[in-house]
Amino acid sequence: MFTIFLISVSIIIFQNFKLKSVESRNRLIESQLISAKLKIRLLEE
Repeated sequence: MFTIFLISVSIIIFQNFKLKSVESRNRLIESQLISAKLKIRLLEE
């Protein structure tokens, strides 16, 4: 019974960690897109 509890808790923690890494990756991509747009805007002027 206790091992099942431990396994489920570790799975939840692992899923949260995966979600956080995906979110941070998305933020990185967004910031890169924003900087690219700013560079394009500077080049157009």
